[in-house]
Amino acid sequence: MIHPVPFAAEHFRRMKLQTAQERFVRYVTDEQLKLLEGPHSFTLMEDAAPLICTGAWQLWHNRAYVWAFVAGDITPYTFGEVHRYARSFLTALPFRRLEMAVDVDFENGHRWAKAMGFWLETPKPMKAFHADGRDAMLYARINEVAYG
Repeated sequence: MIHPVPFAAEHFRRMKLQTAQERFVRYVTDEQLKLLEGPHSFTLMEDAAPLICTGAWQLWHNRAYVWAFVAGDITPYTFGEVHRYARSFLTALPFRRLEMAVDVDFENGHRWAKAMGFWLETPKPMKAFHADGRDAMLYARINEVAYG
């Protein structure tokens, strides 16, 4: 059974990432992971196995950057459940503008961003966006509820 728990750095370290994200492991430090822990981050677990670690990092008032790391062995059925949790999570966030970056070549990431209600803001790739120098595309989503 899938259930959410507060994100903890050790969840990321225990997870075997999907192929498209494996290269990020060497760039993510324990100190950075600790900074992602907080009220706007969670891990979806299936039994004791992390399926997705995700959250929103506040950039400033009403604006946040959404991040996600997904397990490589997630099934299509389970991913459907993950999608429903994640979409509800985004809607409940106390930020009006949400942003996320997707590797320029990661088709499943682009498809999921759109399914989550994000739209592509960059007609051209953001050059050397990722830690390894790869390009990315910027997506944004506006939550309809106006926040103070």
